[in-house]
Amino acid sequence: MNSFKARGIVLCEQEAGESDKRLVLLCKSAGKLLVYARGARKAKSKMLAASQLFTYGDFVINDGGNFLSVGQAEPIERFNGICADYDKTCAAHYAAEICDRTTLPATECDGTLRLLLKTLSVLAGHAPSAADAPPRQTASVFLLRFFLCYGIAPEIDRCCVCGAPVQKMTVIFFCDEGTLCGPCRAQKPFNSELPLPSHAALKHVMESDLNGAFFFTLAPKYLDSLQQAARLMWKSHFDIQLKSEPLLG
Repeated sequence: MNSFKARGIVLCEQEAGESDKRLVLLCKSAGKLLVYARGARKAKSKMLAASQLFTYGDFVINDGGNFLSVGQAEPIERFNGICADYDKTCAAHYAAEICDRTTLPATECDGTLRLLLKTLSVLAGHAPSAADAPPRQTASVFLLRFFLCYGIAPEIDRCCVCGAPVQKMTVIFFCDEGTLCGPCRAQKPFNSELPLPSHAALKHVMESDLNGAFFFTLAPKYLDSLQQAARLMWKSHFDIQLKSEPLLG
């Protein structure tokens, strides 16, 4: 039996058998892995801590040919601040489900892994300003930055149809490809209005480094517009119904 080491995050956990777990891991270099953790549900199991949802850890994976199993596991970070808060937990499930539904098995996903780690860190309150960010704002930032990882970043500074600069627009609209001017709105049937504060937040999210992208202040009505823009892109590019999306509000 061959073995290899993998460092990653538990995206999903399911009960298997009397005391086992079936885990989906998002791992550095190795990509997404479906593995079995034998006895992980036992109270005295050495894998109990590392096999919990959202845990970031080091895993020794045994390749039995037909399936992968966890030989050893050691947690690095468990993000305990998330599960004590319902809204944070919903946002974390949302980010994890997106990673699970879009990442192919054994495909390089290091950029997505870094993004998910940062998102969980923000939700857990590890950064000084993290406690001030609403969980649904963090979830929206995750999704917008996910588009960057996937290579489908929206046009921000110009109308994606005619190229008119955003600075000259009195009203900005948004479609799956980015910003729209009023005259071009009719050419894109699925679009929504993007108020100037929401557009400024979008620009901040997409152009800041990863550490700074999550931290900004936005009134709830403008956050609604930013969230709607991110979801519009998701539905256009992926057309995947996320079970966790309704929980975000």
